[in-house]
Amino acid sequence: MKHCWINKKGSADVIAVFLGWGADAKSLARMDEAPCDVVAFFDYDNLDTEVSLNDYSSVFVIGWSMGVFNAECFLRQNDINAAYKTAIAGTCLPVDNQYGLLVDICQGTYDNWNEASRRKFSMRMCGGRQGFVDLLPLMSDRSVESQKDELMAIMDRDMTVKFDDARWNKAFVSSSDLIFLPDNQRRFWQGRADVVVEVDMPHFPFGALTHWQQLLG
Repeated sequence: MKHCWINKKGSADVIAVFLGWGADAKSLARMDEAPCDVVAFFDYDNLDTEVSLNDYSSVFVIGWSMGVFNAECFLRQNDINAAYKTAIAGTCLPVDNQYGLLVDICQGTYDNWNEASRRKFSMRMCGGRQGFVDLLPLMSDRSVESQKDELMAIMDRDMTVKFDDARWNKAFVSSSDLIFLPDNQRRFWQGRADVVVEVDMPHFPFGALTHWQQLLG
């Protein structure tokens, strides 16, 4: 797992952002100034990291898409009790016909992943051609190969770990999502999130959601 410090000033608190599959820290380029340290995690071929969140007084977690599942894995693996957890356009069962991405779609994405399919995926993730043009500066610089390897690792992890008992404080449902079915998001978070917020936005959220306070309060 890779990481990038977005803000590191020696604060007592930290925001840990678990980005979606295929992403990198460019996703957060339009976020406003954070009130504390911020670290972004991505590329979940494994969940090992040199970053220790246990040194902070409070850990605020934001998970986007498959980052929701990987955040839950990481928190349990490292025995971290987050002060607040926010999910965006994702669930803790990322490859699931009722609660996540459709199984056949995930497998097909893996089997056919290349430069051309990545561009099509990115357009859908951004809600269409115009959204893609607007959000292009936030798209990942990672290679097709690294994204494909990561997807296989996540699918393998999903087969061995299930989080039916997950509890999060807030869940944003992306009602215009062309990647992660909104109904599957709604279905999973019923009874598992304290607050569910519907936002008319595509799967990529960091064009519509650009203020940390939106995500944490």
